Amino acid sequence: MLKKSFTLMEILIAITLLGILAAGTMALLKPQEQIYKAWDSKRKKEMDAVRKALEDFYNDKQRYPLATEICYDATTTNPNFRYDSSSLLRQSCSCHVCGTQVIRRSLTPYVNSLLCDPQNPQKKYLYDFDCRSNGVNPSWYRLYTALSNTSDPAIKEVGCKNNCGPKTDLNYNYLVFSSNVYPEVNPYQCLNYFPLYIKTPSCDNCGSYAACLRYMERKGLPLTTPLYIDATTCKIECVTP
Repeated sequence: MLKKSFTLMEILIAITLLGILAAGTMALLKPQEQIYKAWDSKRKKEMDAVRKALEDFYNDKQRYPLATEICYDATTTNPNFRYDSSSLLRQSCSCHVCGTQVIRRSLTPYVNSLLCDPQNPQKKYLYDFDCRSNGVNPSWYRLYTALSNTSDPAIKEVGCKNNCGPKTDLNYNYLVFSSNVYPEVNPYQCLNYFPLYIKTPSCDNCGSYAACLRYMERKGLPLTTPLYIDATTCKIECVTP
């Protein structure tokens, strides 16, 4: 005579097997990794669209957008840095971009809607721009984001394998930027900053990198004495050539 029902043991075995199969399927599919990739794909697509819009904006106005034309929050002023080893100083200001926070009509001819990070407000796009002339005519920009998939090869390609961003917000690993500037990467390079600071034991301004070396010689300090890019505290050390 055939059994008309399952025993408790058979039911438990079936549930266990189903659990193992489900776990194996989940491991193969890696749902969290797929979510990360979807977020990052959206970030890259949006940033590329905004990059093109910013270049169109520049071609029409001979400048990049002001903070009030693209950001929704207050700007932060960052330390001076150099474009190269010349004496040209670049002062940077930064603020956050999210199209769902505020509508900026000045950009509507160039882009239908401003980007907003898929993980906002936990993660935000950062607009870093030239504010040497009180931010009136920005001549360059950098737009940063933080990709969720930290093994994405694009991170290394843009030079952000150790993170990048302005000194006040070094929490990004991917960016687009204008052709006349480079990313600020971690660790900071001493040659790119002016002025530099040295502990003596207070945090003193010693000027350019070359001036700081002369300062060390005058004071009888080793030429390997650490230099810093932040005043007052001397906590953010830069890397010497």
